Amino acid sequence: MDDVVQDALMTVHRARAGYDPRRPFLPWLHAIARRRGIDRLRRAGRGPQEVHDPLAYCAEVDPGPATGTAPGAGGRSMALARAVAALAECQRQAIENLGLRELSLDDTARLIGRSKGALKVNLHRAIEALRASLIQEKE
Repeated sequence: MDDVVQDALMTVHRARAGYDPRRPFLPWLHAIARRRGIDRLRRAGRGPQEVHDPLAYCAEVDPGPATGTAPGAGGRSMALARAVAALAECQRQAIENLGLRELSLDDTARLIGRSKGALKVNLHRAIEALRASLIQEKE
């Protein structure tokens, strides 16, 4: 909590030149404090402890052994490989680097020469296309 307050005060200090005294002060301060609180929650939510959190896993689905010996595992991976191969080049690069290789946005942007915003859009569109393709194949 103290870190959020300190972050908010530092932001107020840095942004004080942009404050318009003709506008109310408290809503301006509230917006800054709220955004710093949200930023702190986002940073805390992306930590490595999430991987070991039992609530982070779906207890209803057991994917089977990681070796791919579960019934249908080979078919699922082949279907996924076909669906990824059918994506547009920019979407395929986003899925392969961000999703499969687990590179950061910064690293992927440097690697393929796109902005982070474009990568986010490509990743979202790729996930939607994969979802639609895999659902259609399942039916």
